[in-house]
Amino acid sequence: MAIAGSKEAEYRYGGTGATYTHTATAAIAAGEVLLVNGIIMIALDVAAASGDIIEMAFDGVWEITCNTGDDFGAGEDVYWDVSANEIVNNAGAGTNDPLIGHTMEDSAASATSVLVRINEQIVTLHA
Repeated sequence: MAIAGSKEAEYRYGGTGATYTHTATAAIAAGEVLLVNGIIMIALDVAAASGDIIEMAFDGVWEITCNTGDDFGAGEDVYWDVSANEIVNNAGAGTNDPLIGHTMEDSAASATSVLVRINEQIVTLHA
């Protein structure tokens, strides 16, 4: 598997299909991962300019760019490194790197992306 183009994330399967309507405060690329109101969301397959209204996904399994120095085990909690724009296996000390979800597969340290079920802890609580 590989993420198409320069996207940070690409939808793979699962989830409710529910979306959040978001007004962009800056340009947003299709597949971009954002922290919106404390929740990880992913821009669907349309880019947006500042002020545009865009639909954001907040559940499902996504292939997401990851730190090539980290290896991941299936079921592992993973975090979004807000400064590097990638999945990491440990939140940096003193950072605001949020828990994004958990991995759906094992992944070697050389991998550039990993399958992640996003926001499962949030979706489960509010279902």
